[in-house]
Amino acid sequence: MKKMVLALTAVSLIAFTSCKKKGEEEAEAQKVGGCTDSDSPFYKSGLNFDDGSCKYAKVTEVQVVNFPEKDNGSSWDWPSGDADLYVQLKPVAEADYTNFFSSKGNEITNAVFNSVNPWVTAVQFQLTNADWYYEVMDHDATSADDVVATGTFNPLNGDINTTTNELIINHANGTQLLLKLLIE
Repeated sequence: MKKMVLALTAVSLIAFTSCKKKGEEEAEAQKVGGCTDSDSPFYKSGLNFDDGSCKYAKVTEVQVVNFPEKDNGSSWDWPSGDADLYVQLKPVAEADYTNFFSSKGNEITNAVFNSVNPWVTAVQFQLTNADWYYEVMDHDATSADDVVATGTFNPLNGDINTTTNELIINHANGTQLLLKLLIE
């Protein structure tokens, strides 16, 4: 009888440890790695571990690709003339543009609508998974600046083209911003 109890105990122990090993192997096989940082354009939810594949998008150039030809039916600058454009970008939560982008003071004079109007960023800044505010303005030396377009966007909602390294922001009035990116 003692031998039988000993044999049953041994069989139970072997079965238990083999089940444990099999369960551990299955759990290991179910682990899925990838980028777990939500500030990366390569972020994937539902991953088990960060495999070091995260890359980040830094803005290197800002372009106004299109904007309305007229300011509510009249020229942007009185008595006639094209817009003197500048652009500003920052996270909504930030108070000012200091660490982000502002081309105010470096306007494109008489910018031509429906053409590329570019600025190279003096300092590259990382786009994060947050709501960002943009404004495209017409600088007026003798009166208040005119709003061309303003709005918010979240750059990491799948809008970054990781093939061309660009983000296009479309405004309802036809204004289009294009952000050139360095992804590293």
